Amino acid sequence: MLLINKYSRLENAALILFTAFLFFSTLFCNVTKVNNLFHASCALLLVSLLMRGQLYRDLRQDRITLQGLSLIALFAVYFAVSNIWGGDARQTSSTLTHGLYLIIFTLLGSLALQNSSRHVVMIAMIAGVTALSVFTIATDAGKVLYFRKVSDFNPGPDNVIDLAGYCAIAIMLSMIIARERRRVGYLLLAVIPAAMLVMTQSRGPLLALVLVTLTTLRWRRPAPRALWLGALLALLAALMLIFTPVGELLLLRFESLSNESGLRISIWHHVLTEVSLHPWFGLGFNHELNFINYDGTHISTAHSVYLGTLYKGGAIGLALLALLLGFGLRCALRAYRSEYRLDAALYLFMLLFIASQGMFMISNPRETWILIWLPLAVVFSAGSRASSA
Repeated sequence: MLLINKYSRLENAALILFTAFLFFSTLFCNVTKVNNLFHASCALLLVSLLMRGQLYRDLRQDRITLQGLSLIALFAVYFAVSNIWGGDARQTSSTLTHGLYLIIFTLLGSLALQNSSRHVVMIAMIAGVTALSVFTIATDAGKVLYFRKVSDFNPGPDNVIDLAGYCAIAIMLSMIIARERRRVGYLLLAVIPAAMLVMTQSRGPLLALVLVTLTTLRWRRPAPRALWLGALLALLAALMLIFTPVGELLLLRFESLSNESGLRISIWHHVLTEVSLHPWFGLGFNHELNFINYDGTHISTAHSVYLGTLYKGGAIGLALLALLLGFGLRCALRAYRSEYRLDAALYLFMLLFIASQGMFMISNPRETWILIWLPLAVVFSAGSRASSA
């Protein structure tokens, strides 16, 4: 059910537009017409809060989300101010606007995931990733398998690692729905995203997904139906790995891990060298990484959100990030103890994913909103539900 009885038409409209935005933003990354859905949901949310309806009352009682939003605000304000010493003070207001959008996105996500529409919101996200996966398999299967790239006309993320992150999140959302509705059939929603995840041969997202799932699930004796479904999925995975090039290519990817890890380490060393010149405040929000690596590759990303934050904001910026993510960990621990283990697992996946991927968190609507800020909304929501249980 998408309409929530306790909310007014205006409040329901804000949540419906937000749900539509989640679907289309996973399918069409950083498209203006899609972003307009979010802007419309923002406007309706702000009007409904000014009218002090039920959504406003729910927010006032949600201390977990309010505390999390205050930390996001502190984080955004600091990096907006960092434009001053970064030499681009004109970008301060733009960065503040991005921060405001992220606060509203996280707020809408947390509120939507605490209500009866919770599973509809998740299914919208899964449907978007599934549609993107089907399109990518139909148009770019060979390119993804052999070159680990997508075509310029692909509407999703421009690299396969972020696409793999999308798929991993969709898989975990499917697991949450199956667990909460006690119907293993919902795991079938994860089949296409799982196939796409394996096709990308992205080691980081795949290992992070396996690790957090194994460490957070409560293992019990499964029902016969669950055993049959698990056996069927395992058989499909085995057939895919044996009778397609995917298995051999994935094995080669893991065998090349030692060589490619040297590239990442050299990038991180360069980032730390630059940061050592501005250790406390960093180089500023708008300062971009730009150098040629030892293998001749042009590098513009730190390949770690943690190091990217240190690069732009120095030790103080990294401390603010640690404060925000640490609060998320506290929510995840509370969720884990209250049987919302998979919500906690989704957040832990995000923490592992951004350790070796990405550059920074504050931006216009793009893949980082799904890969970083959506898991934050999920864990705030889980923490709120756990505290009120």
